[in-house]
Amino acid sequence: HCRFDRALAFKVAEKVKPLNLFWFEEPVPRNHVDILCEIASLSGQTVAGGEAFFGREGFWEYVTRGAVHVIMPDVKHAGGITECRRIAALAEMKQIPVAPHSPAGPVSTMAGVHLAASIPNFLTLEYAFGEVEWREQLVRPAEKLEDEYIAVPDRPGLGIELDEEMLEAHRLK
Repeated sequence: HCRFDRALAFKVAEKVKPLNLFWFEEPVPRNHVDILCEIASLSGQTVAGGEAFFGREGFWEYVTRGAVHVIMPDVKHAGGITECRRIAALAEMKQIPVAPHSPAGPVSTMAGVHLAASIPNFLTLEYAFGEVEWREQLVRPAEKLEDEYIAVPDRPGLGIELDEEMLEAHRLK
C-alpha cells in the first residue's frame, strides 16, 4: 500500500500483467493523485484505493479525476455506513464501483455487508477471515461465508450481538 514511486508502480504493473490481478491497490502514496491518474489510465491495471480516507472530501479527487477504477471506503474510517453511502453515490455518478474495505473483525465486516446491500454500485467486500480460530465466536450469530456470500441479517442494528465473555477472554493485556 502506497509504497511505490511512479517508475516502480509502472514496472510492477507491467510485471504482474500475466497474473491478471483483480486490482492494483494503492500503488503510490494517496496524495500523489496526478501519478495515480497516470497509472489508472496507462498501466492496463484496474486501480483501486481510498481505504484510509475520511468522508466524501477524501474521495472527491479520486472520483472526479479518474484516479481509480474502484473506490474502497472503510466504514470505520470513512464516517460510518451513512457517509459511505454518500461516497458510493458520488462514485456512482462516474460509474465507479465500490468495494468496501473491511478487514477489521466481524463488527466491521457486518457494517460493510449492510453498506454493500444498500448501494447499487457494489462490487465486492474486502473481507479478512481466518486470522484467529476464535473470530467467529466474537459475535452471535457467527459470520457465515457461504458460496462466496455473507447473508444480511434481518435483526435490529447490524444484526449481531457481541459475546462479551469472548471479548474479555481475548483482550490484549
